[in-house]
Amino acid sequence: MSTLVGTTALALANNVHLNSVLNLPVGSNALTLDGVIDGTGSLNKTGSGTLTLNGVNTYGGGTVLAAGTLAVGNGSALAAAP
Repeated sequence: MSTLVGTTALALANNVHLNSVLNLPVGSNALTLDGVIDGTGSLNKTGSGTLTLNGVNTYGGGTVLAAGTLAVGNGSALAAAP
């Protein structure tokens, strides 16, 4: 399990490979992931902020929205649920 934490709005263009759960506790700021997210892991979005997924993502573990807002930039931003 990995956790990505920041204190300001952040936009990442790099690709992300998931081997396990990636926790994204997005607070009052926004996090934008523009790269492709792949692998067998999953995303777990917590916190009151907004997570935006813009890549054509293929990760296999699914997405959990526990709090806040999840925005998708295209029809392929959310990978198929397990």
